[in-house]
Amino acid sequence: MSLPRFAAFARWLAGGALIFAPWAFGATEPWALRTLEVVVGAALGFALLGGWRKLFAGQRWWWPAAALAVYLTVQALNASHQFLPADQSLAVRPHIAWLPRSAVANATWETLGKFLMYVALAGVIQACFPHRAQRKWLLTALVVSGFVLAVVGLAQHGAGVRRLLWVRTPQPHSDYFASFVNPNNYAAYANLLIPVALALGRNSQRHSAARTGSHPGVLFYFIAAVLIATVVIAKSRVGVIVCAGVVAGWVWQERRTGGDARQALWLAAGLLVLAVALIGLVGLGPLPDKLRSWDMGLRSWRELRVTAYGATLAMFADRWLFGVGAGAFQFVFPYYQPAELTGFWRYAHSDWLQYLAELGVVGFALLAKMGVMLVRTRASGPRSALSIACGLALAGVGAHALVDFPLHVPAIGCHAVVFAVLVSGR
Repeated sequence: MSLPRFAAFARWLAGGALIFAPWAFGATEPWALRTLEVVVGAALGFALLGGWRKLFAGQRWWWPAAALAVYLTVQALNASHQFLPADQSLAVRPHIAWLPRSAVANATWETLGKFLMYVALAGVIQACFPHRAQRKWLLTALVVSGFVLAVVGLAQHGAGVRRLLWVRTPQPHSDYFASFVNPNNYAAYANLLIPVALALGRNSQRHSAARTGSHPGVLFYFIAAVLIATVVIAKSRVGVIVCAGVVAGWVWQERRTGGDARQALWLAAGLLVLAVALIGLVGLGPLPDKLRSWDMGLRSWRELRVTAYGATLAMFADRWLFGVGAGAFQFVFPYYQPAELTGFWRYAHSDWLQYLAELGVVGFALLAKMGVMLVRTRASGPRSALSIACGLALAGVGAHALVDFPLHVPAIGCHAVVFAVLVSGR
């Protein structure tokens, strides 16, 4: 079999994994995550057969990624505690105090597996999608898949269906949208796709107008409007704010890059009108109830999440250098959880704060270094509209992660990794 054929297999597997993850309930369930890891691993295998040198050539971000993988391995091997399921407590076990350590080894091993999957996916995207046409094909597939999922969510909302994708019943009293149990996570996923859909529409409009005078880009604009409407219908407060920010950022970059700013503003206004029409068609429920819900949610955020952030900072202060262990937050947090903060907290509802508490200063520095080196571009000349759109998408999900946990959802994490790779291209 020829080397280009192996690379083609890797492209199809990577694209399939990225489309599969959001539909598989965000790949948050064990079966979905294992499937995602296997498919990405197979894509990496074909990419290596298609030319292993392409995975490493000129990619300096590999060294902090490898260092972080070693760091997580040491944390898992040097576990400081053992989790006792019977009474949901942690028992101290022998460990080396001056080395990185984890409070729960199994949680860190699982986190290491997800991290390696993200690293493998980044390598496959860089090695097997070197051409602009291939990257545009991948982004188009992701946007169209997201649009179909949004339409499914609208249909479920309009019909009052209380099952995810008509097959899974969510937990009692839980809110949801489309295939995501948490509507905030759906909003983060949609906000990743909105600037990319706008950029695809703008590119398509410019190229077609120059050749045939037609405007097929309107299809991508319609997709963007549907995604915007679903963010509002999902009732995500942070999602709505981030959505407004990424659309405003897209209008600003159109003006900055020499585009027609007036046309971009008219287009943004048209998107808003279309989104409002879709919201009115599907319905948000009684307006007073909606406003009351948002006000209660804001008070809940102030009263609960700020308290949780303080407890997470206390956790970080106790193990500021090496952290409590990747993935160990949910097991350690009960020891810092104030009495007024009831319930089980799997996440800190701030990804960056949780990463800091779990990894410590050393691990967080390696993660930050890898991220900066991954998105940094050395290409000369102007960057493409799609590259700028990927940057807007990353900025949006990064802002969302300040007050929620979108990056802990594998489907969103995979999309963020892909956009981080593509933002560095011309």
